[in-house]
Amino acid sequence: MQLNDFQSEFKELMLDQPEACKNPSSAMKATLVAGKIPLHERLDVYRTNIVGSLSETLKNSFPLILGLVGEEFMDVLTRSYVMQRPPKSGYLHYYGDDFPAFLEDLNSAQSLPYLPDVARLETAMNRAYYAAYDDGLGAKDLAVISPEKLSELRLHIKSDVQLICSPYPLIALKEFIDKDGQSEPPDLNQGGMRYIMVSRPDTDVLITPLEASEHKLISSLNTGQTLGNALESLIQDYEDFNIQFFLEKHINLVTFKRLTTNVPI
Repeated sequence: MQLNDFQSEFKELMLDQPEACKNPSSAMKATLVAGKIPLHERLDVYRTNIVGSLSETLKNSFPLILGLVGEEFMDVLTRSYVMQRPPKSGYLHYYGDDFPAFLEDLNSAQSLPYLPDVARLETAMNRAYYAAYDDGLGAKDLAVISPEKLSELRLHIKSDVQLICSPYPLIALKEFIDKDGQSEPPDLNQGGMRYIMVSRPDTDVLITPLEASEHKLISSLNTGQTLGNALESLIQDYEDFNIQFFLEKHINLVTFKRLTTNVPI
């Protein structure tokens, strides 16, 4: 049996239903030596360890979901996810990136409609933590650009910056879970959209609430629009938007990448 064929079949066997280990293929039986312990029992031990370790990886990546649903339901969620969406790489830091979409499609989680957005927050925190390091835009970078050329700037968010919008109070939910439910639970039916930026300006992940106008401008800039064009579109809806305050705030938050050398002077 070729190694790649063995690896493929072994993976399918491990992520099949538990009964599958009792009936491995003849090629698998011929490749593996049973020894004193029957082959199906040995395969079952492997399967338990693999599914269990991947489930623990997900629990570690989604502690807020665990805090919301409890250990028993989390076991059901993670094991179901592992069976349907096994990792495609040995690098597990980003395993679970599509966990929010999985929760959206899961019938047993439909009574908890905020779960996918909580998972999106945790996914963004995970991405921010493991993102590559980018040099951030500083006040000195802007100081060398003449005022009349500022509108020609193209600003892009750093690799660690993630934007989220949700109808649920995700920050308040996180604080409630972090306090082990010892405070008043947030009202999930307040209405209105909330905007959040998740970033890693230094070594720690930071969660920052945004105004709708900030979120829109950052999103527009990150599509490649110039500052002038993005701002012109923005002020049609937000006439009082203060661009100076915005730039100062996001320089302090290290939201944008440092400018390239071919910027207007």
